[in-house]
Amino acid sequence: VGVAFHALYKSAAMRENLPMVWGKAWAWLLVVWALWLYTPQESESPACRSKHANFWEDYGDAGRSVFAVFLFLEICTLIAWIVSRLYPLALGCCQSALAVRFFWRVRPSKRCSRWQSYVPNGPCCTLRRCHFQYEGEHDASGRPHGHGVWRDDSHHGEVLDSEWRSGVPV
Repeated sequence: VGVAFHALYKSAAMRENLPMVWGKAWAWLLVVWALWLYTPQESESPACRSKHANFWEDYGDAGRSVFAVFLFLEICTLIAWIVSRLYPLALGCCQSALAVRFFWRVRPSKRCSRWQSYVPNGPCCTLRRCHFQYEGEHDASGRPHGHGVWRDDSHHGEVLDSEWRSGVPV
């Protein structure tokens, strides 16, 4: 129970990298389950040694059910982690306004005027929106160019007060 509450706390506090937090939680719960089933006194006696050639028959229906649930949750968490890592890589190849709008869901912020909001890990892997703002000169395409300040309020956000060339800080 403590492991699940710790994972819930981390999910609510950081709200980033949720598949990693829950993957660790499921792994620790699986370790706790295995330790709970292991009884060294009984396993040493010849009467309690495995009577079956099949590993699954020793644990009974309840043990197999618990293990199947944990295995299912670990697989779901692994799939979510893979999607959260591959999705941005695939979109890195698509540097278009449509990709920015679809994946990061960039839009004017409802909380802060003159700021934009976005979903940091894409639509499937985060619970909150982060905000960014650029104040400064622009080129003909609307990208930062010249002197300007970029602000981002995400967990790994930054403030860049620098010179920009075609949307890239120099």
